[in-house]
Amino acid sequence: MFNYMFDSSEAIHISHPTTALSDSFVRWLAERNMFPSFLEIFYLPAGCTVRRIHTDLDHITDRASKINYIIGGEDAPMQWFEVKNAGSADTNYAPDAVRKGGTSPFLHWTRDECTLLEEVVLHGSNLVHAGIPHVVFTKTKPRIAISVVLKDITSKQRLTCEDVVSRL
Repeated sequence: MFNYMFDSSEAIHISHPTTALSDSFVRWLAERNMFPSFLEIFYLPAGCTVRRIHTDLDHITDRASKINYIIGGEDAPMQWFEVKNAGSADTNYAPDAVRKGGTSPFLHWTRDECTLLEEVVLHGSNLVHAGIPHVVFTKTKPRIAISVVLKDITSKQRLTCEDVVSRL
């Protein structure tokens, strides 16, 4: 399914219907009062180092947990940052192809506007916080992240990482 991505020398970011997720995974989430509200796939080729630090929303928030399943990227760290000057963000928009109903605003910063908080190379399934400034870059290995946005089944609100952990 992902061979065409591994053949690409360009970064790829696409949305995918949540109906593509396995029924057993969706049931597992439902048993924990969660549901997958959005599914996207990110591909970074080897040597993808020019990426902006960003949030996945148009504001910094704790309510931006995601399950990311990582394929490859054995030397591709995910980094999280603190912004030195909170008012310094630029708003950008994901391509229409990512969100068919329009564009998806997100914030971004340059490295000199941020202080590194943590860096981890992720493998397999991970719970990640995408509501604070973060970035992933690759060194010698390409990387695919299958990213699932989690929401509460009743309130339909996005969940914090702490909310998700308490439901596991």
